Amino acid sequence: MLCTDGVIEARHRTSGEFYPLAERVGPLVRGAARSEGELETAVGRVYADLLAHTGGELRDDALLLLIVRTDG
Repeated sequence: MLCTDGVIEARHRTSGEFYPLAERVGPLVRGAARSEGELETAVGRVYADLLAHTGGELRDDALLLLIVRTDG
């Protein structure tokens, strides 16, 4: 997962803690390499989690790019 600083610097709606991307991304994107549609769905899950963390409002740009390696 590649992202802009607006993702990792997004603050929690009440505590002000930064978004814990490294902790959250694994479970949210697991299995995404199965298909192109699943890649898009996985990025959507991360974005939805980010919005839930902030209370639905982002104060900076937020770009998420998920890259998977396939053998073959």
